[in-house]
Amino acid sequence: MQKSTEDIMTSRLILRLIDKEVVSNCLNKNLEGAEHLLQTRIPVAFFDSLSSLQYALRQFE
Repeated sequence: MQKSTEDIMTSRLILRLIDKEVVSNCLNKNLEGAEHLLQTRIPVAFFDSLSSLQYALRQFE
């Protein structure tokens, strides 16, 4: 997993790359595991639409 010191900072966002393990945790609704790997909180609204995560997981395979 990319370290938080490698985040891309913009005026409105902090962008962080996520790896396959984080995507898998999110798709399996393991919020605690995903947050631990990312070292940050994930808003519940993030899980309203999982299509982008499903696409990302296919790209890892």
